[in-house]
Amino acid sequence: MIELELTRTSGDRHLYELQGSGTLRLERSFSASAAAEAGDRSWQIARRPERRRFARRGELILVIEATDPSGVVAGEFHGRAQVPGGTLRWGERHLELRKNSRWRPRFALVDGERELATVEGKGWGKRPVRLTIGDAASVEPGMLLLAAFAVGAITEDAQRNSAAAVRAGSA
Repeated sequence: MIELELTRTSGDRHLYELQGSGTLRLERSFSASAAAEAGDRSWQIARRPERRRFARRGELILVIEATDPSGVVAGEFHGRAQVPGGTLRWGERHLELRKNSRWRPRFALVDGERELATVEGKGWGKRPVRLTIGDAASVEPGMLLLAAFAVGAITEDAQRNSAAAVRAGSA
C-alpha cells in the first residue's frame, strides 16, 4: 500500500503537491479550477455545474474536466446528484468514485470491481486529500490528480451545504 497526501506547499497557499505524482495549483475561488502537472504533462482541471435533464427540475450535478494544452479532454468526472461519488473517465478507462464511508468523505476509485485507490477529502486546507493506492502501476498521475480534485470539490460542496443548512435552521 502506498499512502499519499495532497499537501499545500510552503510559501504558496494555492499550490498543492501530491508526493511523487504531481501538483495542483488552484486558480479561482472555491476551487473552481486548477492547473495540474505530472512530469512533463499538464492539464487544466475545471468544474462546471450542469443541469441534469431527466432528473428533478433545476437539480445540479458536478462535472469536472481535465483538458490538455491542446484543448483535448483527457479525463472527466460526473458527480451524481443524490449519492456522493460518480463516474471518472481517464483516457479510455472508465472508473467510478464510490462513497465507502457513511461518516467521512472517503471514496474508493474502482475499475470494474477492482479497487485501485481510496481517496479521502478534508476540504481545501493544508492537507485536503489523502490517497491510499494498492498498486501504483494501475493508476496514472493525471488520473490521481483528477480524482483528488474531484474529492476535494465534493468535500467542499458538502461542507458549504452543511454550513448553509445550519444557518438556515438557526434563522
